[in-house]
Amino acid sequence: MTVDSSAQRYGDVLFSSGCDSERERLGGLAGALDPISRDVLSGLGVACGWCCLDIGAGTGTLSHWLTRQAGARVTAVDRDTAFLKGIPGELDVLQADITDPGFRPGQFDLVHARLVLMHVHEREDLLPRMFSWLKPGALLVLSDAVMLPETQFLHPHYREAVTGHYRMMAEVIGSDLRFAHRYPQMFADMGLTAIGSHTYRPVVGVDHGFTEFVEGTLRQSRDFLLTHGMQPGAMDEALAHVRRPDTREPFFEVRTTWGRKPPASPQGRHLDHS
Repeated sequence: MTVDSSAQRYGDVLFSSGCDSERERLGGLAGALDPISRDVLSGLGVACGWCCLDIGAGTGTLSHWLTRQAGARVTAVDRDTAFLKGIPGELDVLQADITDPGFRPGQFDLVHARLVLMHVHEREDLLPRMFSWLKPGALLVLSDAVMLPETQFLHPHYREAVTGHYRMMAEVIGSDLRFAHRYPQMFADMGLTAIGSHTYRPVVGVDHGFTEFVEGTLRQSRDFLLTHGMQPGAMDEALAHVRRPDTREPFFEVRTTWGRKPPASPQGRHLDHS
């Protein structure tokens, strides 16, 4: 997929830290997804003393967990570090654009990114660079959202809002909510081994944090949706549907894929295909 280089980047206007409710929106998402990420990372053996790079660290909750529970040394990097200030614990906060060719953070035991590459225009070129940030034997763990077919959404106005949001992400930001489908093959092509994946579908109305995230996301999508044909009454009804305690709707799936860089050979050479 070719992305228009002039497209707005995530966080420039849409989902900017300057929005009054953005910390709460991201906090709701972190509350919903952190338990899944922690389970995956724990199962992969993240341990005390590991050197970890957490890309797009957001509110820093997962980075903080890595330092506190796993005992890892963590570099938390984001283009906007507004929500990373004052995070307790041994955390190295780095404000940087990972797509900058000059960004060379070193090598790590774990490189992790959640809901990042789907929004990055240079996603195709970035994956091989991420491979270079792995030590021999290290783990690459990527999670991204995957769009769902519109038949998965039961309420008609909610369906219209969510599918319109998908369109907005593609047209305004250049996001690719199908990119995560390609990770297993792309990991294999780079030479990663022990590749695995996990899919999670959070549900509005079941997880309070995720419900807050979806409501906040649709509110920020409102202007685009109304400009592109959605009626104000339908938009209001979609938001009311999200808030109802008996609503049970998906919004997207989260696909996590991991792989391990081959260890160094006995002669000291890396057994990889980079």
